[in-house]
Amino acid sequence: MLQQSADRPRRVQLAAEAPFQLGGWSVHPGLRQISRGSESRTLEPRVMQVLVALAQAQGGIVGRDALVDCCWDGRIVGENAINRVISLLRAVGSETGAFEIETITKVGYRLKRAAATPVVQPAPQEPLGAGQAWPRRAAIVGIGATLAGGTAYLIKPDIFSSRRREAERHYRAGVDSERLGEAAAMQALAHYQAAVRADPNYAPAWGAVARALVSLRSGDDRQSEQIARQVQQASRRALQLDPDNADALLALVMIAPSYRNWINLDKLARQALARRPDLSLVQLTLALSRADTGRFRDAVALMDKARRRQPLLPGMTGRFAWLLWQIGRPAEAARIFEWAYRTWPEHSMIWVYRMMYLSFSGQTGEALRMAERNNSRGALGGPLPPTVAADCARALAAGANEADRNKAVDSIIAARRDGDIGSQYSIMYLSALGNVEAAFEQTYDYLLGRRDTLTGERQPLSPHADRETCFLFASQTAAMRADPRFPKLTSAIGLDDYWRATGLPSNLTHFGTP
Repeated sequence: MLQQSADRPRRVQLAAEAPFQLGGWSVHPGLRQISRGSESRTLEPRVMQVLVALAQAQGGIVGRDALVDCCWDGRIVGENAINRVISLLRAVGSETGAFEIETITKVGYRLKRAAATPVVQPAPQEPLGAGQAWPRRAAIVGIGATLAGGTAYLIKPDIFSSRRREAERHYRAGVDSERLGEAAAMQALAHYQAAVRADPNYAPAWGAVARALVSLRSGDDRQSEQIARQVQQASRRALQLDPDNADALLALVMIAPSYRNWINLDKLARQALARRPDLSLVQLTLALSRADTGRFRDAVALMDKARRRQPLLPGMTGRFAWLLWQIGRPAEAARIFEWAYRTWPEHSMIWVYRMMYLSFSGQTGEALRMAERNNSRGALGGPLPPTVAADCARALAAGANEADRNKAVDSIIAARRDGDIGSQYSIMYLSALGNVEAAFEQTYDYLLGRRDTLTGERQPLSPHADRETCFLFASQTAAMRADPRFPKLTSAIGLDDYWRATGLPSNLTHFGTP
């Protein structure tokens, strides 16, 4: 039996919610199913949570803020996220006849129960809505961003040929597989490929093939190049059939190399946003590119704009707070870091960015407590070992001596030799600790290629090598920017060409770095 709630329902925990009835249909929150006899529908977790919250109100009005509190745990949620869930829920109610969702303008929503014997229209039995995974620089962008592209195809009446029905069946199976996470990515791709074989004119499947391929890209440069060609082929076919296909537009942006390719990436992103302004992940990808070229203020503005459409993903939230701090907005940065760490305490990139922020801003005690907590519950993984982070925090603290700094430098170099620390993080620490020589040497290896042990020549990087360069413009690398070698480095990697082509000054004063 549902507990009646006043204006603000309690937090919805699906596993703990008891089944209830809606218009002759049984709702099983723990199973995420609504069923009647042999018919059933499986809903997305968030869609089921909202349905339960509205049902708890017993015909009362539930405000949008109350929905956020009880279904999103009070997290920052964009208007589009709520609208999408309400739209999907209305589709369920329309197809089953079990209920209606009434909008009370500027107030909230109310669930209206139907009679116990509704007229039921045929509908697919797979979950409604598409959860889509988009990793670009996967640790930053993350997995699980949800887009609108393709959703309409899942709720249309079945009016197509048998080949189209077969394509849709595989397409839905692929969406379901993706919801299982990265481990099921190959299975999802197989379903999408089966869909395009069944109906070569089904645009959503071609876009989904491109999306799934992007998610399979690894750090292997040769494999990345092969996947990029396949993504381009699938995306072009999708756009031939549907010029506004969101998956295809986004895939083309996300598969494009960024390092040394900033001008082309800007062009691709602007083209995609011209067709689909709702593609928040394109805005975020463009923001990363702007940060990599020293345009921190532009990057923050783009991230802030994307955040209004949908909440930032964990890794991107960490980067957003980091950039806010870099452009002189420490109070906002601190607030977001604290919220993100409470919300995603196990996320490696949240941990990395907050750890570095605390260490570089002199909050040594909390940095060391973070490292200790990490060690006590097992390593998070990621590009910054907690032991190295702790050594660096002590070396950067007020009153640290030369022995502390030497220990930290040795710890960084050892971790870099073993491949346990990300280059961009080790470089910032080395520069801040005063070892500019080691910082430049690691920068050369990272951005220009490691030296061959026999010839001494640097091995050229693949055109699809993914390299971040935003660390070059951080406050922690100010000593590197004051070094005569820095302009030679920016020229060698093509940043000077980018700045000239975009009409920006090369003295960094425009970019908002401290």
